[in-house]
Amino acid sequence: NDPSSKLVKKYNRCIGQMDSIVNFVFELELKIANLSNSGKAVNDMDEWKSRLKEALVIKGMLDESSNMIVNYLDSNKQIHFRNEIKLKQKLICEMRIVNQELYYLEMQLKILFMY
Repeated sequence: NDPSSKLVKKYNRCIGQMDSIVNFVFELELKIANLSNSGKAVNDMDEWKSRLKEALVIKGMLDESSNMIVNYLDSNKQIHFRNEIKLKQKLICEMRIVNQELYYLEMQLKILFMY
């Protein structure tokens, strides 16, 4: 029950939740962009935009929690951990883009070999 171990547990829990929410927010953003580019009905986009707003609220709460945890550290470690969190979020989004591109390439190959 060491205070530092509790802090580490909270941080790990927060980081674990971050994967899911960042992935979800980015997925919603991609969905909205795809709907916008395809010319789908505005009603469809409004529903997804509403979900995105809700997800951003949850992400904001998670960001606040991680900031409170990181604020317990000295300034050098704060900078390091904040940079690591930003990098992790960026990597999650980049992985999502790569996976989407791989899916599109697979579909193009299937279409090519159909004929």
